[in-house]
Amino acid sequence: MAQPRKRLNSKFYRPSCHFHFETIRNSVYNKYTEFIFETIYSGGMAKKKHTFGKSFDNYTKLIGRSLKIAWQHPELWLIGAAAGFATTGASFNHLFKTFLRIRPADQINFDTIRNVLDGVPWLVEYVKDLFLLGPTRISLTILVMIVVAVLATIIVIGAQQLLLWSVDKYGKSKKKFTYKKIFSALNHWHFWRIFAVDALVYLLTIILLCLAALVLTPLLSTSASLNFVIYLAVYAVLLPLAFLINIIGMLTLVTVVRRNEGIGEAFMHSVKIFRKHWLVALETALVIFLANGLGTILLILALSVYAGFIVLLVLSSMSISSIILMGVITFLGVLGGVFLIVAYGGFITTFNYSMWTQLTNRLERYGLVPALESIFKK
Repeated sequence: MAQPRKRLNSKFYRPSCHFHFETIRNSVYNKYTEFIFETIYSGGMAKKKHTFGKSFDNYTKLIGRSLKIAWQHPELWLIGAAAGFATTGASFNHLFKTFLRIRPADQINFDTIRNVLDGVPWLVEYVKDLFLLGPTRISLTILVMIVVAVLATIIVIGAQQLLLWSVDKYGKSKKKFTYKKIFSALNHWHFWRIFAVDALVYLLTIILLCLAALVLTPLLSTSASLNFVIYLAVYAVLLPLAFLINIIGMLTLVTVVRRNEGIGEAFMHSVKIFRKHWLVALETALVIFLANGLGTILLILALSVYAGFIVLLVLSSMSISSIILMGVITFLGVLGGVFLIVAYGGFITTFNYSMWTQLTNRLERYGLVPALESIFKK
C-alpha cells in the first residue's frame, strides 16, 4: 500500500508555477500603476489624444468652480475688496494699465518714477501743501500718515492671506466658515512672506517700467508710424518679462498659503510650475482678463440703470419741493453706488484668487493641456 505523500513546509518550499504566477502578477500590477501615474498624476494627460473641446471644458470647470466660490460666499467680498489694493490677481489688466503710462526719459529720476506709479502725482501735491503748514502740524500730520499707512498695510496683507486661505478651503469643502474661523487662520509668518512677495513684485515692475522709459528715449523720432513700431517692439520684449514677474509672484502667493512654505521654497515651486505650464498660465491670465472686462461692462450698465433710477427719485422729490428728502435720496444713492462698486471689487477679486488657487491645485495634481497646443497639434 502506497504511503501518503507528505506536504512540505510552505516556508521552505514554493512550487515553481506559483512563483511564476506571482512574478507575472507583480509585473502586470507595476506596469498598470506606472501607466495610471504617468497618464493622470504626472501631468501625463498630454500623452492622451487631447482636443480643443476637452481643454475648453477644463477651463470651463475652473471658471465655474471659481464663480461658484465667489458667488456663494459673499462674506469674502469685503476681504477681497481689501486684498485688491495689493493685487487683484488680474495680471493683464494691471500690466496694460501700467505700461500705458510709460513716457520717454533721459535718465531715471523722480519724474520717471512718478509717471509709472499710481497716486504719486497726487501724493506729491499733497506733500507740497503739507510743508506750507507750521512745524507742529507737519509733525502731527506725518505721524498720522505713518500710522494710517502701517494699518492699511496690515489690513491689505492680512486680507490677502485670509482670501487665499478661504478660497483654497472652499475649493476642497462645501462647509461654510464663519468670520471667526476665517480670521483664526491669520499667521504672522504668512503675513511677512506675502508682504515680501508683494514688495518684490512691485519693485521689479517699477524697475522694468523705468528701463522701458530709458530705452524709448534714444529710439523715438518725429515719425508717428515709426514711433508706433518702436513702442510695439519695446512692449513685445518687456511685456513678457512683466508677465513672468507677475504670474510667478501670484503663484508664489498661492503656494505660500496653500503649502505653508517659506519664500524660497514657494518661489522655486512656482517657477517649476510655470516652466512646465507657462502656456496654461498665459491662457488663464487671458481668461481672467476677459472675465474682468465683461464684469466691468456689466458693472457700468448696472450703475447706469441705478443712477437713472436715483435721478428719477431726486426729480420726484424736487417736484414736491422737499429739499430734505432730496438730500436723503442723494446720500443714500451715493452710498448704494459705493456699495455696488465695493461688492463688485470684492467679488471679482475673490474670483481671480480662486482661479489661480484652483489652477495651481490642478497643475500640481493632474496637469492641464493648453487649448492653443490642442489647436496647433491638429
